[in-house]
Amino acid sequence: MAEIVGSSRISEFSPVGYEGITEEDLRKIVVRGIGAANNATLNHPRNAAGSFAYHERVKAARDLFGPFGWTRYSKKGIEYVVCPNKQIAIVMSSADGNVGRPGGLVTTKYPKGHAYEDVIAANCDWLGLTNADGSAYFHDEEESFVTWFLLTCKVGDNVFWELSLPARIELGGRIENWERRILFAPVEVNLQPNYDPADQEPDIEVSVNKKTI
Repeated sequence: MAEIVGSSRISEFSPVGYEGITEEDLRKIVVRGIGAANNATLNHPRNAAGSFAYHERVKAARDLFGPFGWTRYSKKGIEYVVCPNKQIAIVMSSADGNVGRPGGLVTTKYPKGHAYEDVIAANCDWLGLTNADGSAYFHDEEESFVTWFLLTCKVGDNVFWELSLPARIELGGRIENWERRILFAPVEVNLQPNYDPADQEPDIEVSVNKKTI
């Protein structure tokens, strides 16, 4: 059972339950990311597991939601899956160790670029939020949907995750202000990289014979 933290006035913009989308569908996205991360080997770059997980979660969302009319959309390096009426979108992101837990401050693991400022501004526009001086947030009109973040973080043998709606991006680029968070039970996993014998440097013996003249 999901736990909801934050505003309840935006339930009409929640992806859960929209056009048949279920918690189990979202969980499958997380699980597929775990499987992809597990393909990282010693010979891959150090950040390969996280990259593999991110790419597979984007693909999984598009695979699973496509039959319900959701479509893929890419802009300024951000990969979305967008619902049929173009009002709701989901993107993937890693987060800190507070993800999936009702207490504590949840932040994205890494700073986000300027492209995400449009994403947050569009969310604020939809939610009727304004700047401190009362002015409306300016954003690219093409971002006309509410964008939720599927946040994940591996802690020990669990991957904690949640679906959350960001409302502000901080000066350093991280997102830590969420209008609403939908928390789910963690996925138990034991991520161990696959170390194929082929990935290891073989012991090479070179036989050297003295040349006779």
